[in-house]
Amino acid sequence: MKVIKFFSCIIGISALLTFLAVAPAEALSYNSTPLVSPASTMKIDDYALFSFTAPPINFTSANLKLNVISMTNAVTGLGATPPRGQLYDDTTGNYLFSTDFHLGLNTLSLDSILGELRSSGSAGVNLFLWMDRGSITIDSVILSGADGAAPVPEPSSVILLGAGLLLGALYIRKTRKNALI
Repeated sequence: MKVIKFFSCIIGISALLTFLAVAPAEALSYNSTPLVSPASTMKIDDYALFSFTAPPINFTSANLKLNVISMTNAVTGLGATPPRGQLYDDTTGNYLFSTDFHLGLNTLSLDSILGELRSSGSAGVNLFLWMDRGSITIDSVILSGADGAAPVPEPSSVILLGAGLLLGALYIRKTRKNALI
């Protein structure tokens, strides 16, 4: 009797603590490479169209990642300046922003056009990059992001909570039954 009481209390308390301390579920990520390979080297007045599959509707962040493996700075009246490109949403024709490139992974936030990305539907996402200064060589392009998933307890936590509640209910029933005798 005391053993059942002890174990039901331990299981109930641990289940409750586990349930309350559930770590947030990992957000689902979205990664898409262009449907057509990107142009490898882009110089002044070159452009590339990157077409991606449509992101999920619950997409809450978006980044365009360009891996630049080589670049040539532009020489202006102010000296050498890094290569720069202008990004457009090819679906709407809207200018998004200009950015300077550096060697390595260039991560460009597209959170400001998230609504347009979500509404792209099954048509996908088409981004247009026009180089207006210097040149770059790109070896990969990825559209990435995450969704805003709500925390979900793992199944073992729910099972542990259920076991604790069941044992607690059985203990209460047994003590009430013994009290009536």
